[in-house]
Amino acid sequence: MSMSNLAEQAERKGPAKEAPRGFFQGGVVRRETAWGYTLGCFSEGEQFRRAIEVVLWIVSVACFVTFVGLWIVPGSTVETGTLGIKIGLSVVFILFGFAIGAIARRGMCREVQVDMEREQLRIVWRNMRGETQLQQVFAFEEIGSVFMSHSVVPIRITRLVLRYGDTRRVFPLLEGPDKTLRAIWKDLTIDLHPKSTQIVTPVKPVRRRSGNPSLRVARRG
Repeated sequence: MSMSNLAEQAERKGPAKEAPRGFFQGGVVRRETAWGYTLGCFSEGEQFRRAIEVVLWIVSVACFVTFVGLWIVPGSTVETGTLGIKIGLSVVFILFGFAIGAIARRGMCREVQVDMEREQLRIVWRNMRGETQLQQVFAFEEIGSVFMSHSVVPIRITRLVLRYGDTRRVFPLLEGPDKTLRAIWKDLTIDLHPKSTQIVTPVKPVRRRSGNPSLRVARRG
C-alpha cells in the first residue's frame, strides 16, 4: 500500500467535524476524526490558496499548449538551424509544465494528522478538491520532541518543529502566531509521549527537629 493511499484510507475511517470556532486563536483549524485529529492551514487563506492552484494549473496547461504549438502550428518550419532550438524549448516547456502541474496536484495546504489509533504523526498536503498527498510519516516512538522555533528575519515567525529521535534532523510542522502554536505544542507533547508527561503528586517533605542530633542520641543513652 502506497503512502498516499495510507493517508486517504485513514481519513475515510470516520467523518471529520470541525472544532468550535476560536478553538485555536489565529485561524488554525483543528478537526476531530474517528482516529485522532488534524491540524490544518490557516482558514483565512483558503481562497488565496485556491486561486494559486488555479493559476498553477493554467500555467501548466499553457506550457503544454506552447510545446505543441512549436511543432504543429501552420507555418512552423523544421530546419537544421532551428531544430536544436525547438528541441531545447520543447524540453524546457515539458519539464516546467510537469513541475507546475505536480505542485497544483499536490495542493498548497499543509496538514498535520495525529493518528492516536496507529500512533502515527503524518504530514500531508491537501489540494482544493480535498485530495491528500503524504509527505512524511513518523511513529510516536520515533519522535524525540516537538518544540517552537522563532525567526525575526525579516519578520517574526513562529514555527512548530519536530525533532526526529535524538538526532539533529528536524521537520517543520506549522507556522503561526506564538499563542496559537503554544496551545498546539502542549497538546502534541501530551499526545505523543503520554507516559513521560504524567503528573506526579509531590511527596510532602518531612520536617526535621531542630537541635544537635548527637546531643539527642547522648541523652537517650
